[in-house]
Amino acid sequence: MPQKTYEIGHRHHSHKRLLITLAVIAVLLLAGGLYVYKQFKESTKPIIKNTAGSSHQFVIPNSDVKHFDQGLFAFDLPGDWKLIKHDQAPYDLYSFHSTLVNADNRALDIYVDSLPQTLAVNKAVAVRAQGNNLSHGMVSENCTTFTSPSTQGAKPLAMPGKWDGVEFLCDNDNVMRNVVGTSAPGTINKVTLTGPTSGPHSFFFVYTDDNATPEYMIFYNMLESFKIK
Repeated sequence: MPQKTYEIGHRHHSHKRLLITLAVIAVLLLAGGLYVYKQFKESTKPIIKNTAGSSHQFVIPNSDVKHFDQGLFAFDLPGDWKLIKHDQAPYDLYSFHSTLVNADNRALDIYVDSLPQTLAVNKAVAVRAQGNNLSHGMVSENCTTFTSPSTQGAKPLAMPGKWDGVEFLCDNDNVMRNVVGTSAPGTINKVTLTGPTSGPHSFFFVYTDDNATPEYMIFYNMLESFKIK
């Protein structure tokens, strides 16, 4: 009788250890499957490289794209955007706006050749000419967080700022706005492109996004698609 009792207890513990082993294997398989799935999802996101060489991933907000051809240059914006006006004085300025409900507080201004070199912005993005198109970096934080007045006394309305290897003018007056401006190395509010059929032309891009959830991918896509003819 004692021997039989021992065998029953031994079988009970063996069965328990088997269940524990199977449970551990199931957990490991589940964890491995989740990891593989996460890596697959991450690999399907578009990657944008900034001018410093690091990479960032963004989800494209809208696959509906509209191509704008303005004669001298062309580029893409989301399908709901439209050209609002084209002024020729005091600057040669093309203004575009989103018409999407709850997103119509997004706008793009493109200055051509006659540029507002004293216009101050809240955030900066570095651009560099690559023949007839552009490369770009990432949008900075609000420039007042990393730019300080160079003089004492009265509060300056615009402060010289630096971001990602370029200089720009930081708006120290309207600090609650969300206006992003471009600059290239060695210039302020300016980048010069040369097209295959036209001489060099200078541009200044200003993207304003006063939405509660700013979407800079719109601006990045526009810069990447921009070409001078």
